[in-house]
Amino acid sequence: MFDVFYYRSSLWHHSLRVSLLVDEFSEAVKKNEPALDLEKVKILALVHDDAEMITGDIQLGHKQRMTQRQLKVVEDNEKEAIEKLAAMYPKEIGAYNYRELLYSALNKDSIEAQLVAYADKL
Repeated sequence: MFDVFYYRSSLWHHSLRVSLLVDEFSEAVKKNEPALDLEKVKILALVHDDAEMITGDIQLGHKQRMTQRQLKVVEDNEKEAIEKLAAMYPKEIGAYNYRELLYSALNKDSIEAQLVAYADKL
């Protein structure tokens, strides 16, 4: 595990990279998942880590070593950050509710959020 991200110059650049990845394979996924909302997946890719503007980034390797209690604190901090961001920024991004997009990214509760999570790991 490393403290320095040499490949992630900023949250915005990271989100752009994830967006480019989902753009590359979302059409292929849509063939097997016709309900996939292509516009939603593109927007979600751009905002999926917005809570990190407040919480900072915690590497997966660090999370894997955390206790359940520590992970709960991280999740609670992310939820608090989502609420702050939702209050600060416009409610809608295109046809989508910003707050709902952030919670979907956190909970990975839709095919779009799961696709973004997959691209995020790449």
